[in-house]
Amino acid sequence: MIRPPRHPVARLSAIVASVVLLMTAVASAVLSRVAGPDPDRRGPTIAAPRAHLDEWVGRHARHVSRAMAGPAPLLLLGDSITRGWLGPALDGEDSALDRLRRRRLDSRGAVNFGMDGDHVEHLLWRLRHGGLAGLRPELVVLLAGTNNIGLDAPEAIAEGVVALVDEIRRRSPDSVILVIGMLPRGTTLGHGQPAISDVPDPRIAEINRLLAPIDARPRVAFLDFGHRLLDEDGRVVRSMQPDLLHLSTEGYGAWADAMEPTLRLFFGPPPGADAGDPRLLSGSPAG
Repeated sequence: MIRPPRHPVARLSAIVASVVLLMTAVASAVLSRVAGPDPDRRGPTIAAPRAHLDEWVGRHARHVSRAMAGPAPLLLLGDSITRGWLGPALDGEDSALDRLRRRRLDSRGAVNFGMDGDHVEHLLWRLRHGGLAGLRPELVVLLAGTNNIGLDAPEAIAEGVVALVDEIRRRSPDSVILVIGMLPRGTTLGHGQPAISDVPDPRIAEINRLLAPIDARPRVAFLDFGHRLLDEDGRVVRSMQPDLLHLSTEGYGAWADAMEPTLRLFFGPPPGADAGDPRLLSGSPAG
């Protein structure tokens, strides 16, 4: 059916509404930081913008602008590990990562709203300030919480991730949410410190244990593929996580392989793949 052109007034109203939403999101971030959140009340379930405004607010504004532009079938939400899909990889294999991302994510219409350094509460704030406006994704992939390690107890971090799921559900009720279990990371001496050992931080396993029951919720699934990033002795594999936290191209291949069965349910096989073959094409085992 040929649709009549939209009335110019209606089109103008939509544009004005989009601009107002974007400006409101940015202004809210500025005012929130000027007022300053009560440091005694911070936590994973208390939405808050980041302290360093310029780059963070600018990137959030670009995310909101993209969200208002219209639907996206697949949405990735998280911190620097999620944003890392956009490259370059830590091992320098930017072209290999680009090929992996284009085949496994971009071909399915993925939009990436990962933000370096975000805590759970920062992502919660972004969701409440235009981060999902107009996207209506079929599938949301959520990975969050590692930047709260050392600041908050495992129980509080798990509660924060559940709060993210609840917020996504409120704002995008028809989406299926794939919660990715927190990835293993090396042992550190404190929050924000580099890892000093490839022995996995035990708090990650505890958080994932607390998150696993979320799989019983309607239209929510929980995927813990952390074992793919560990060797036979249970230590973090440096070829997967060179700094014992962020992923290399090989690590992103492991994530892609773990997620592929779910992606195929929604979007079919990636270009060039056999629709009947569940094994993946990144070079890592299908597991």
